[in-house]
Amino acid sequence: MSEQTETQEQQEITSIFEEVETMTDGHAINVLVQVAGLAQESGKLNIRDSVLLAKAISIVSPGTI
Repeated sequence: MSEQTETQEQQEITSIFEEVETMTDGHAINVLVQVAGLAQESGKLNIRDSVLLAKAISIVSPGTI
């Protein structure tokens, strides 16, 4: 078995619940920013929500949008 295949198998075994145990504030903000972007792109947010969200992101993570 190749080294790459072994690495992939090890990654697949790791539970998402184990992964989130090591989440930092920075990781959490990044996840929220990504989900907010997806919501915006898919049209799930109205203009008001988009403006509020953009302002909130600019406060907690300046320069990301």
